[in-house]
Amino acid sequence: MTRRALILGILLEVLLFVWVARAEISGNVYLIGWTLLMPAVALLVALLIANSFLRRSKRIAPLSRAELLCIYLIVSASLPVAGFGMIRFLVLNLGNTFFFSTPENKWGEMQEHLPAWMVPNEPVRAFAGFYRGYSTPPWGDWLVPVVVWSVYIALLVGGGLCFTLLIRRRWIEEERLTFPIAALPLEMTQPGGGFFRSPLLWAGFLLPFIGQSLLALNALFPSVPAFQIKAKWYPVFNSLPWSAFGSVPIGFYPLSIGLAYLVPLDVSFSCWFFFLFTRLEAVFGAMAGYSQGATSSAAARFPYAEEQSAGAWLMLGLLTLWGARAHLRRSWRSPAGIGLIACAAGAVLFWVLAGMQLWAAVAILALYGLYLVAGMRIRAEAGGQWIFFPLAWNPNSLVVNTLGTAGLTPATLALTPIMHAFIIEARGHPMPFHLETWKMGEHVDLKRRQMIIAFLIGLAVALPVAFATSLTEWYRSGAAVKAANYPLVKANIAYNDWRNWVNTPRTPDWAGIKGMIAGGGITVLLTSLRARYLWWPFHPIGYAAANTIIVRAFWLCFLIAWLAKVLLLRYGGARSYRQGLHFFLGIAFGDIMTQALWTIAGQLLGFEVYQFVS
Repeated sequence: MTRRALILGILLEVLLFVWVARAEISGNVYLIGWTLLMPAVALLVALLIANSFLRRSKRIAPLSRAELLCIYLIVSASLPVAGFGMIRFLVLNLGNTFFFSTPENKWGEMQEHLPAWMVPNEPVRAFAGFYRGYSTPPWGDWLVPVVVWSVYIALLVGGGLCFTLLIRRRWIEEERLTFPIAALPLEMTQPGGGFFRSPLLWAGFLLPFIGQSLLALNALFPSVPAFQIKAKWYPVFNSLPWSAFGSVPIGFYPLSIGLAYLVPLDVSFSCWFFFLFTRLEAVFGAMAGYSQGATSSAAARFPYAEEQSAGAWLMLGLLTLWGARAHLRRSWRSPAGIGLIACAAGAVLFWVLAGMQLWAAVAILALYGLYLVAGMRIRAEAGGQWIFFPLAWNPNSLVVNTLGTAGLTPATLALTPIMHAFIIEARGHPMPFHLETWKMGEHVDLKRRQMIIAFLIGLAVALPVAFATSLTEWYRSGAAVKAANYPLVKANIAYNDWRNWVNTPRTPDWAGIKGMIAGGGITVLLTSLRARYLWWPFHPIGYAAANTIIVRAFWLCFLIAWLAKVLLLRYGGARSYRQGLHFFLGIAFGDIMTQALWTIAGQLLGFEVYQFVS
C-alpha cells in the first residue's frame, strides 16, 4: 500500500458517504446493503477509467493493481458503518422513545432507563427536528452521543477485524473457501484489462442494463414496457393439505444470479433445495393435523422454520469455532487474540455501564458474535446478495424466548431496543470485507500490516463523517416525513417487542427451543455426513441460509445459476465453465453499474429513482 492509495481511499470515502446519505435517506435507494457495495464497485470503475488516461499522459504513474484494490477495500470496509445494523438503525432506535411516545404505547417509560450520555442533550427538542425535517442538526447536543457511539462501533468493528486475523489461515489457506464476493474486484483489476475485453462480459452486462433501465423508465413513464424482475409471491396450491406449501417468491435478481454461479454446486443446490423442503415440511404437518386446524399455537407454528434457522446459525457458528479450535488456542496470546478479548470486554462494559445486567450483556453479545461468525461463513461459501440474521430469533429474542423475562430487570429490557439496532442485521458489519481482503492478498501484494493500519484510519474518518452526513440528511428530510422509512419500521418493531415483553412477561418458549435444537441437530448431522461421504449432496450452509432473507426471495436465482453451472460442466467441461464465468460476472457487474448510474442521474437531475431491490 502506498501513501497516495491511502490518501485517495480516505478522500474518496468521504465523498461516497455524502452520496450514500443522499441516496439512502432522501432518495430511498439502498446502496450499501449488499455484499458487493455499489459505490465501491462504481468507484473502482471510475479509477480504472482514470488509469487508462494516466497511462496515455505518462506524467503521473497509473495506480497499480494493489493500489486499486487497496482503495476499493478501504471504502468497502468503511461505508457499512453508515448502513443497516449500524448508524442507519441506531439513531432512530434512540429517538423513537422521545418523539413517538403516547399514553397508549407507553414508549416514554423507556426514557428513565437511558443514561444521559447515550442520547443528545435536551433529546425531545433535538429529535423534533430530526423527525420533522427542514432543519439543521444541533451539533452541540449531539457531540457526546456521537463520540460515545463511535467508540462502541469501533469496538465492534475492531473485534471483528481481530477475529478475521485469527480465522484467516484456517478458512483461506487450509479449507480454501470460495469467497464468491471477492471474484468481481479481482477480475476487474486483472493486468491487461482482459476482463473488459470479453464479449461474454458485455453480453451479460446488457441483460440487466436493458432490463433494469426499462424498469426505471417505466417508473417515470408508465407507457414504457418493462418486465418485472423483483420477487412477487404466488400461491402454488389452493386446497389442503398442499395449500400449506404457501406462496412462493418468483424473482430474477441479476446480481444474485451472477454471484450464485460462483458458488460450489453442493452449496447452491442446498440453498434452493432446503427452501422448498421446508415448504414440504409444512405440507406434511398439514397432513398430520399440525399446521392446519391445530389445537395449540405451538402446533400451528410447525415446521418451526425460523427456529430451525436460528438453531442452524448458532450451531454453524459453534462448529466453525470448534473446527478452528487448535489454531485459535495457539493464537489467543497474539495481538489479534488480545485485541479481540479487549474489544469484546469493552462492548460488554459499555452495556453494563448503561444499566444492563452483566449476564444479559454477555449472553446477547455472545449470541450476536456467533451469528456474525455464521453469517461470515455463509458469505464465504454461498455469497448471496445480502446477509441477514434469522429475524424472529435475533439475539434479544433468543434470550427472552429461552429464559423468559423474569430474570431481566426493567433497565435491561429498556436497553434491548437500542441494542436491537446492531443485532438485527449483519449488513452493517465490515468484518466480511476484512476477511475478503486477506483472501485477495493471495492474488495481489496487499501487505497485511499496512491494510490493518489503513482500515483503522478509514474507520477513524468514517465514524464522524457517517454521523455528520446521516444526521444532516435526516434533519433536512425528516425521518418521519420524507426520509426512507425502512429504519423507522425496524425501530418500531424493536419498541413493540420491548413493550410486549414488559406488558406480558414471558416464560421459556419450549416449543421454539425444541425447534431450535432440531435445527442445530440437523446442522451437525449434515456436517458429519458431508465430512464422511464425498458424494453427500446436502450442505449445512444451504440449510442454514434457506429460511432467511439470504435465500427466501432469491431461491430461484440460486436454482438458475446452479442449473446453468451443471449443464455447462456436464456438456462443455471446465473450459465452458470458465467461459461462462465472465458472462455471469457481467450480469452481476451490469446490475450494480446500472443501478449506480440511475442513482447518480436521479440525484443530478432531481427525479425519484426506481427502487430496484424491494
